[in-house]
Amino acid sequence: MADPCAEDGMSQACFNFTRTADRADQAASLVYAILADGQWHTARAIRLATSLDERTMRLIADRSRGAILGGQNGYKLTRFATGEEADRAERWLQSQARRMTERAVEIRRARNGTAA
Repeated sequence: MADPCAEDGMSQACFNFTRTADRADQAASLVYAILADGQWHTARAIRLATSLDERTMRLIADRSRGAILGGQNGYKLTRFATGEEADRAERWLQSQARRMTERAVEIRRARNGTAA
């Protein structure tokens, strides 16, 4: 599959993702330092402390290989989470994955003109 950014590397979507990924890589250690107190931190609190936007924060959590929990309570290092907190984060992500899969199926059906 061809890389959509390979032709000119300057399309808006590719440029924004690259900038976001670069910011995430540069800011990850700062986020880990904030979360090192073992508490939940909202996206807003992290944004105020770091100037990171929510997309970049989500990318840092996504790239953490499970080290950072994210959910309705905000963000927390997994090593400080209770079993219940970790379970809740897992269920939330699994629910999101199901909804995304359902949406993909709906898109496929709409594209193919088949009924739900």
